[in-house]
Order: sequence, then C-alpha cells, then structure tokens
Amino acid sequence: MIKKTLRVHKQYNQNNKLQVYMTSDCFIRRGDWGFAIELGEVFQCEEANNNEDHYISTSGKIYHTNSDPHHCYKIEATTDEKLTDCNVCGLSNNKHKLGCKTKSLRTNLPQISKSFIKRFCKMDDINTITVDCECELSTEPLLRYKLKVDSDNVLIIHGINLKV
Repeated sequence: MIKKTLRVHKQYNQNNKLQVYMTSDCFIRRGDWGFAIELGEVFQCEEANNNEDHYISTSGKIYHTNSDPHHCYKIEATTDEKLTDCNVCGLSNNKHKLGCKTKSLRTNLPQISKSFIKRFCKMDDINTITVDCECELSTEPLLRYKLKVDSDNVLIIHGINLKV
C-alpha cells in the first residue's frame, strides 16, 4: 500500500454552493479532470501534448502544466457532481445510457465524505490529506495510482494536515 498526499481546494459555484476538489501532481490524461489553481477553473482534458507542457480541454482552451501561469493539477476526488454526471445522456453513478458518445471521456472520480466536508467547513485550515492507493499495472512509462475507496466510492482519508 502506498500513501499519497492530496491538496484540498475549495471553490463556490455560481449558486454559492461549496465545491471541494482534492488534487495531485499526477499527469493529467485524456478524460481526466484538471483544476487550474490560478484561474479557479475546472476542465476536462481532451488532449495532452507530447512535451507535457500543456493540456487542451474539451472546450478547446489551453492550460499549462504545473508551471506559470495556470498551475494545473489532476482532480482525484470531488464534491462537484458536474464532473461525474454526463450532460449529454444524464449519466448518474458513472452509468451511461446506451449509445452515449461521451462515454470514453467520463471518469469514476471518488466522492468526499460528508463528515470530512463538515469538518472542512468548520475548521477552514485543512491544507492536505493523506490517502492510501495502489499502483496499477500499466504499459505506460508513468505510474498510475488507484485511490482506496469504500463500497460507495467514497474516498478513505487517513490523515489531515493543517495549514501552518
């Protein structure tokens, strides 16, 4: 079992609803969700170039990697339902309707527990969390990790690190 540290970010959507994003430094691949820290924007990756210095979102916007100006990180878990529900076929719980053409772009992002959200809202000083993950076998040169989740696809959090 491998321990992994994720950053915790919060952002309020247009309806003033709190969205929490847990991110890592992992490479963002096609279909993955990214968070551009400096812009406060969430995007889904359509293409990552070979030099790994920028990503192109499904809307065509270009985001740079972990360097100025965007500081993009891979979203590993979230409370944002837009990232797991398909706006084309109405996907819910990662089950597409037959014939949905966006199927290849959906990811099974873990959810964040309600108890963590309550604590996060009360304390507002959580910086990172520690989670367990397993290394997946891959033919790619970059390692892939699978986060440990419970039977309801809720991320299992082992440690909370406060802002200093």
